[in-house]
Amino acid sequence: MKVSFASAMTGLKDLSGLFDPTSNEKKAALLKVLSTHALPAGKKLIDYHDLLLYICAYPGGKAINELAENELKRISQTMKRLYKYHDRYDDTGLPYAKTVTRYSHDLVRWLRTRPECKVEFDSWGEPSVSMNSILKFTLPAPERERTYMGLSNEDLMDMLKVKKEKRLDFILAELGKCDKQPLLKDHLFDSLNLYVSVKGTDEKLSRTYNRFLSRPVFYHQELLKQFDHTSLIASPLPPPVKLTLIQTEQLAATIKYSLTVTARETDPSTFLDLSSLRLYELDRGISIALYGMTPSRQLPLESYVGFTLFKNGLPASYGGSWIFGRRAMFGINVFEAFRGGESGYVMCQVLRTYRQVFNIGFFEVEPYQFGGGNPDGIRTGAFWFYYRYGFRPVDKTLNKLAASESKKIKADKKYRSSYETLESFTASNMALEIDAPSPPSVTSFSEMITDMMQKRYDGDREKGENDCVVQFTILSGAVRKPSEDEKRVLKEFALMSAAAQITDKEKINLIQEMIKAKPRNLYRFQQLLIRFLDK
Repeated sequence: MKVSFASAMTGLKDLSGLFDPTSNEKKAALLKVLSTHALPAGKKLIDYHDLLLYICAYPGGKAINELAENELKRISQTMKRLYKYHDRYDDTGLPYAKTVTRYSHDLVRWLRTRPECKVEFDSWGEPSVSMNSILKFTLPAPERERTYMGLSNEDLMDMLKVKKEKRLDFILAELGKCDKQPLLKDHLFDSLNLYVSVKGTDEKLSRTYNRFLSRPVFYHQELLKQFDHTSLIASPLPPPVKLTLIQTEQLAATIKYSLTVTARETDPSTFLDLSSLRLYELDRGISIALYGMTPSRQLPLESYVGFTLFKNGLPASYGGSWIFGRRAMFGINVFEAFRGGESGYVMCQVLRTYRQVFNIGFFEVEPYQFGGGNPDGIRTGAFWFYYRYGFRPVDKTLNKLAASESKKIKADKKYRSSYETLESFTASNMALEIDAPSPPSVTSFSEMITDMMQKRYDGDREKGENDCVVQFTILSGAVRKPSEDEKRVLKEFALMSAAAQITDKEKINLIQEMIKAKPRNLYRFQQLLIRFLDK
């Protein structure tokens, strides 16, 4: 009797995490059976596609990998024929499917330059600011009177004789006039609540084929669930891969697309600084890319460093760290198709990379990562995932409760913490202390600056900022005029220096070096900041 598609797919899913010879033979046989069936439609097709992606990330051998890749190719070819007739696969990330969502101005503008995709205006949401309010500041003076007529966005475009197919470019160009005030530009563009449609013009712009494979595929013999996470995080990294400029640009595009096709966006990926991009090839088919942001988008004092983790070339996880000296706030997300694999090992490899590259001794995660405002995180017991790898509640009372619950779980394998107990843990951050017990945080310096502004300058922040810059310039004896990027950093550290009453010449010299390094070299800046904070 012929095995049905649904039955074969269920069997394949059940075997996807097993890698013994018998299981591999069964997986290969099931993939061959599935290849003889017509592909299903709707959610079943998406589920099959994601199962195949998982198998390509965790293949049990070359034959299985090739069979899964052949099925992905069949899906791609089907989508190419099929998609022109209906839009049921919008927002799935499948080849040739559209993604309709809101992105930032910078990302939309970048996507418009890419040959792999077609980007079009889709619709207006409920804008909090009208085009009239924005264009009155950007249009040539003789045209501004039209923004006072109370026209709708579409009617205003008609009056300005902007063709429908040119309207997205028109909006991007007008908002682009605010490039030197990026935060204002972001606010105005977000306020428009503008939705765009992004459609791949070839299969590369998809979750299926958006990849960066820099070495041979790793074939699994098992899923690594038990390992010494402490030793792994402490183990030195290999040097970063030497990438050509073309490879660097390809890697950056892959990182951006990995979020674009899942209707997501992060600041480090959108504002990625190519000079900061590094790729580390690690064990078991894992590669991790680290990247910082362009100077105009960098955070004050700290560094927001993003990561993308590739599993056999497939973007499997993303997130970032907000780094200040030896302290880092950490966040990780595993793409849905790759959950249930080596998630613990994956996270520890990311921690290892940040630890070794930036000399981090204290990682902290916010409650959302393990259930705060996130019921799924509570139901799946995400708290215990972090606990298993050394994270503990920062709050002392909750830390004691967690230790008590942990003992109960070890004593009784059937015991489960209640939903209410897991929810109570979300009242505190969790931290992994490696060798730096609660090092200084950027928040502590921010609070010092706020207090100084009130006490010393009676809340006059413009006067305070200007005065602190003058004071620091005198203290440092600086004679070279800073660049525009350096001026931003100078203001940040002049305020910090004044609030902390820093007069030590060695520390002042370190601040001078940090002012020059931060816009140019993320890694050098971190080294200098640690030296400064450790003194």
